[in-house]
Amino acid sequence: MKTRILAGLLLAASAQACANAAPAQDKPAPAAHTGKHTGGQTAVPSAAAVKAAKYAVTTYRNRVVETLARLVSHNTVADPNLPSDRNPVHIAFKNTLKSEAERLGFDFADHGWVVIVGMGQGSERVGIVTHGDVQPVDPSKWKKSPFVLDQASEPGKLLARGAEDDKGPIATALYAMKALKDQQLPLSKRIELYVYMGEESNWEPLVEFLKTHEPPQMNITLDAEYPAVVAEKASGTIAVTIPKTGAQAAPAGEPSIAAFAGGFFGSQIPEDASATIANATPALEAQIRARGAKQDGMRYAFVWRGSELQVTAHGVCPPIRRNPRTA
Repeated sequence: MKTRILAGLLLAASAQACANAAPAQDKPAPAAHTGKHTGGQTAVPSAAAVKAAKYAVTTYRNRVVETLARLVSHNTVADPNLPSDRNPVHIAFKNTLKSEAERLGFDFADHGWVVIVGMGQGSERVGIVTHGDVQPVDPSKWKKSPFVLDQASEPGKLLARGAEDDKGPIATALYAMKALKDQQLPLSKRIELYVYMGEESNWEPLVEFLKTHEPPQMNITLDAEYPAVVAEKASGTIAVTIPKTGAQAAPAGEPSIAAFAGGFFGSQIPEDASATIANATPALEAQIRARGAKQDGMRYAFVWRGSELQVTAHGVCPPIRRNPRTA
């Protein structure tokens, strides 16, 4: 994560912020593509941008992790009874972010639900859009605390709530900006890192903020696995309600669903679900087991409590099999 995104962000940010600012003799490096097409040819970042990206990876790969550890230590899950701008944990997270930004030599502005870390001057700006809040978490599924950066449980991985979505990208962006600063690249645009504190729960404060705040002319988003994107798809919710009025009860003694649940929060793709069946029979359990055995990547557990059968399902999508000739 830290190497791939750090290099990718440097290439994307410097390609825009340093546009028309690099010396004419700086020839583009042919192997690093930005994906932008001009006149039928793929544009590439300048040699200065590639140099800054390599410098960032070799110089700051460990410091990115240190900053990430400080950021994930704050439990920035939304509190439905306390807005982010008055939530002491969110405020503490922003104070940590402020300390990191000022230590690296950047300006910092706190707008309540939105903070902006800035570098450089100018009316033309490039925005790096991230968020500092995280989704709810079930600590029982973690080997260590979700709010302590775990580098030991799975060697080679950084485990913590928000390590990837979205505090890792925040730490990465800070050091990408620091690398540009160290390299003293002449910027034609100011760079601004936006950190919103309600992305996972409440978009209205951001809508209100943008009514009076003019965003940068160009923005890239760093969120979860995406190296850098300029747009994201929308999301939606489907709610199913089964009214009790008029519903026919199961005949006395017949199996029926007494309880059903799945997932831990609204926007996740749940990995587990459970159902409690009243008046269950061994034959019904056998039928469920037979159906479950035909499913890939699923594990089922069965627990009897008197005449009730609790079925717990746990599933993980199988890895995508890629064609080596097209991957």
